[in-house]
Amino acid sequence: MPLVCGFRPFQKDAFKTDQLNWDTLGQIDVVDGSNNVIASNVAAVLVAPGRALDGQSRVLADAVYSECGGNYDARNYLDSFASADAIGGQVNYFSGSTNNRVAPNTSNKRFVMANTNHYNDRFAFISGDDLFNPVMRRSDFAQAIGNLLDTPVFQTYLKSIDVAGNKGTDNIECSAAAVPNRDFCDNWKEMLFLTQISPPSAITINGVTSPFPCGRVLIFAGRKSVGQSRSDALEKADKRNYLEGLNVSSFAVPNATATAFSGSAVGFSAASPATDLVRCLP
Repeated sequence: MPLVCGFRPFQKDAFKTDQLNWDTLGQIDVVDGSNNVIASNVAAVLVAPGRALDGQSRVLADAVYSECGGNYDARNYLDSFASADAIGGQVNYFSGSTNNRVAPNTSNKRFVMANTNHYNDRFAFISGDDLFNPVMRRSDFAQAIGNLLDTPVFQTYLKSIDVAGNKGTDNIECSAAAVPNRDFCDNWKEMLFLTQISPPSAITINGVTSPFPCGRVLIFAGRKSVGQSRSDALEKADKRNYLEGLNVSSFAVPNATATAFSGSAVGFSAASPATDLVRCLP
């Protein structure tokens, strides 16, 4: 692979997501020479350009860059830069920006991985799972979840808001909730489910009765498991794509339909990331 010092062929960070968590979809798709999808919604790709094609030149073009060597024009690396040779209308560079490296909009960018007269780029894919598999094994990640769920001020705030929306959390404002980490709250709020127990009463979590009556129940939904999908607004509005076990039937807005819940009453564990975390709010 030619090494080009400081060369960034493309970037999507010009358009930042409002929320970043293990359900956030990447904005890069990759297709083959027949326009069949090889990978979709990946977070990043590492491109290894093959030999120069179609008049590409990698000769040093400006002496000011002699320290790094190579050529700083993306079209001399990414295939194909000519729309006439595009596969499915796709070429492997961004048009209309410096060095063709900035995405023109927030839509997914589609790249081509093929072995033809006009394409020979190769890719390594980095998925959302690749990013979050190591993150969720960090002790401070489990601690951040625990701090969000168990901070008394946050729990008091949750008891003061109206339970509304498919998850009961539409009225949560992380900026007004005195949370220990506002950014974490903003990024992970969509995992929170809130329901009322009316009148307040004890609940069970995995058959164990709570030591005091619960006015509300807070659930932090774990990572999606087999059969669950959270790819669009409709799927994210369906509690079955988040909750497991008794929680699916007991959770409802604004009032729970039962007092039996399942999951963990303690902390997050990377060994079972799909397990719901359940809290009784007195």
